[in-house]
Amino acid sequence: MKKENQKQKKPFPFAVRVFLMITLLLILPVYCMFVYINNSFTSYLDQEISTKTVQNIAKSEEEIYGKLENLINVSNLFISDTEFEKVMSGDRSYYEKCKYFDSSVNRMMSSNVFNLDELRISFFDSKKNLYTNWGVNYHDYSFMLNEDWVKESINAKGYLTWNMFENSQIQEEKNKNIRYISLTRSFSPKSNSQITTGSLIISMKDQVIMDLLEKYRYGANDNIFIYSRGFDQVFSAKPISTADPDMKRVLQKLTGKNGSITDTVHSNKYIISYYTLSKPWNYKNNELTVVAMTDYQSVAEKTQEYMMQTMLFFILFMAVMVIVVFFISRAIVKPIRDISRRLSGYQVGDTLVYGYRYNDEIGQLYGAFSKMDQNIRDLFEKLKDEYAVKERYRFDSLRAQINPHFLFNTLNSIRWMAIIKKQDNIVGSIDALTGMLEYSMNKGSEFVSLGQELKNIDSYISIQNMRYGEHYRTEIDIPEELYRCEVIKFSLQPIVENCIIHGFRDFSGQAVIEIHGNQEEDVLHLYVEDNGKPISEDAIREFQENKGTKHRDEKKVTGIGMANVDEIIRITYGEEYGLDVQVRGDRTVVCYTLPYRLHGGIEDCNEKDHDC
Repeated sequence: MKKENQKQKKPFPFAVRVFLMITLLLILPVYCMFVYINNSFTSYLDQEISTKTVQNIAKSEEEIYGKLENLINVSNLFISDTEFEKVMSGDRSYYEKCKYFDSSVNRMMSSNVFNLDELRISFFDSKKNLYTNWGVNYHDYSFMLNEDWVKESINAKGYLTWNMFENSQIQEEKNKNIRYISLTRSFSPKSNSQITTGSLIISMKDQVIMDLLEKYRYGANDNIFIYSRGFDQVFSAKPISTADPDMKRVLQKLTGKNGSITDTVHSNKYIISYYTLSKPWNYKNNELTVVAMTDYQSVAEKTQEYMMQTMLFFILFMAVMVIVVFFISRAIVKPIRDISRRLSGYQVGDTLVYGYRYNDEIGQLYGAFSKMDQNIRDLFEKLKDEYAVKERYRFDSLRAQINPHFLFNTLNSIRWMAIIKKQDNIVGSIDALTGMLEYSMNKGSEFVSLGQELKNIDSYISIQNMRYGEHYRTEIDIPEELYRCEVIKFSLQPIVENCIIHGFRDFSGQAVIEIHGNQEEDVLHLYVEDNGKPISEDAIREFQENKGTKHRDEKKVTGIGMANVDEIIRITYGEEYGLDVQVRGDRTVVCYTLPYRLHGGIEDCNEKDHDC
């Protein structure tokens, strides 16, 4: 036997198993939760920053369109001014036309509707004379009429043509890397003549757009620019090279009309948001895309730093938890190991002595073995004692069963005494009270039929009328086939009691409580309403807000309040069922939503061959 025992594998220590079990059940879920929270936080932060960036860059789109539409609106004022066309195409002298042109521009400026300081307005009459709100300095700019985009406008007879981000043609601005966004419109006569009466050119420096975009550059490393995909050209306030490998890779990823991506440029992490300008505004018939590069590196570094700190804290927490778990498992196992050692050498007749001072499960285990020792040494006496205890418990149980019957028998005796003395009102009250006691003490099931619940309400109202002199009346309008439907015991009576306690407080008229109901498919609707004082909006709001919380309602006869009834219904049947409180006119209405079921079976009430 000894050799066989030696061949058996050494059992895994119980202390180690407890330690590993607590470690896995406690530390592993905490670790999983930590990883999930960290990942969720990082994902949420990325998403929020990206969303905010897209929202901000979207605002710039409206402002860019506003600036471009400003050019269109100014051109519309010139085109719609018939007097201006008449004067500029007439026989007045060049000096008079210059004065009239200046007055027209000044009139627009004085209206404060347009910011003409940003615009350079030029007008060529049919004789190629030039009128401007900027200094010509005796230079000849008639060559501008031979530009393709100006010719296109002349041929279009009044329709405007755009020229985006072209280098300045003003002599003083050449070789200064100044670009303009321009539009041109021709003044065409009413006849079918091919000769135009003049050409209007309105230009705005691209710096106006760049300054506008700069408002949406929040950090020193941020970039915002306009990109032409067809010409692979960038227009920006800061020099940006499309030949740079990182920038080239990023620009190739800008697919579609708009969007947002995250990428790394020169070792910095960026959130890159972009959108495409509408078709009229393009660069040499190629789309223009506004690109915003928001530096995300600092945020990412701070996030990473936070993650590292959190990880260090978690590692420290894990180390402390392992130590705590070790001592906890040791404290749990130590008394078990001690009792195992004592019991392993126990023999019949020995007295089990232990020094465990706590009355917990281990102490109870010690006590149980001590009792077992006493039972073994004096088995016959113990059996006699056990028999006596069983007899005493049985007697107490029988006596507990007699008490309710004694109460009913006593009430029945008083009832017959009242009948003999013809005290019918006492008889009715005793019958009602007996019915309520019997209904309350019946522990057979928590479910009753709707008819039983309504009968209990009749008993309750009868007792209240005995106290208050026929002050209350119930009106029940429920189809008879619904009386066998299942409801939870004491689900209607507390609401009726609530009507009496609150609705009819200080009510001098005839108090009427109406109970009616109907069935819709597999749902039973019941309604309890009274003509007393309507419930306040605050009380309704408090009832709705407190749904699903623990309630401590004012105690009623049944010890059940309205919020508790709602909670019991939802727990029993599901969250789609329960109570709702409304005020219809001057009446308080409590609405029940219950499953439509037959009491005493699992069939629904609308099942064939069954009537509720």
